[in-house]
Amino acid sequence: MQVSGWSLILLIKNDNITYTSEGMPANWNYSKHAIERMEARSISKEEIELVIRNPDSVIEEPCKKIYQKKIILEDTLDIYRAYLNDCKKSPLVITVYRSTKIDKYEI
Repeated sequence: MQVSGWSLILLIKNDNITYTSEGMPANWNYSKHAIERMEARSISKEEIELVIRNPDSVIEEPCKKIYQKKIILEDTLDIYRAYLNDCKKSPLVITVYRSTKIDKYEI
């Protein structure tokens, strides 16, 4: 919601996890595997934060949500995907990657 140039974010508690009014987790942690994948694939935490906070789509599975976003960097359109385990007290990013095969994924 925009109010005079300001963004208003409501936080909602559900099962000890805090979500924004848009249904996105307010905070999360990264697994060792996710950090290793981010380093190996040159994906920053800022890029993952953008994907999770402003996804193009979210695929929901039991205890897992897959956040997807198309991002253009250096004249290349990629799809970024971040997998979160949301059954934990604090949602956990379990893996991340990007791909140029946008048609392969539901968006």
